[in-house]
Amino acid sequence: MTCPFCNQKTHDTAETCPHCGRDAEFLDEYYQHINKEIFMFNDAAGIFKASERKKIEKQISKFRKEFPDCFLTVHAVGLLNNENVQSYGVWALNCPDYQNFPTGASSDSGVSLILDVNNKQVSLSFGYQLEPYFEHKAAFKILASAHPHLTEVNYSAALLTIIKKLRSSLMKKSYFSNLILKKKKLTHLIHY
Repeated sequence: MTCPFCNQKTHDTAETCPHCGRDAEFLDEYYQHINKEIFMFNDAAGIFKASERKKIEKQISKFRKEFPDCFLTVHAVGLLNNENVQSYGVWALNCPDYQNFPTGASSDSGVSLILDVNNKQVSLSFGYQLEPYFEHKAAFKILASAHPHLTEVNYSAALLTIIKKLRSSLMKKSYFSNLILKKKKLTHLIHY
C-alpha cells in the first residue's frame, strides 16, 4: 500500500506509516470540515449541470452492475492547499457515511475517483482488494486518457472518460483472471 500523505510504500498491515507516522484516524481529523454524509457521486465543488450529473451517475450504476462486488465513488471537490487528492481518496473510501452505499460492498473493494478543481488534480484510490491490480502505472494510464478534457476544463467528459477506461481495464483484468483459473482448473469455490 502507498501512504496517502507521503506517497511512500508501507506494509498493508501497518497501523501507521513508518515514514511520516500518520494513520487512517488522522484522516478523520484532517477532513473533519467536510460533511461525511455524502453520496456515491459527490459534487461538493458545484461544477456539474443536472444533465452532466445524470450521465456520471448512470456510469457509476453501470460500474456497479458490471462489478457487483465492487463500488465506485466520484468526488468533485475544491480541496484546500494543504490537502491532497491521494489522502482525500483514501478518506473517501473508508470514512464517510454514504447515503446510497451498495449493500454487500466493503471499502476494501472500492474505487474513489477524485477531481480537485482548486489544485487542478485528479486521482484514483483503490481499496485493498483492488490495489494489487492497479499499480501507479496502470492508474496513471487511466487518468492520462482524460488529459485533453481536463486541459479544456471539460470535467464531465474527463470523468466519463476515466470511468470508461477504468471499467475497460477492470474487465480485462477480470477476464484474464478467469482464464488463469480455467487453465489451472481452479475455481474460486472451496469445498469442505
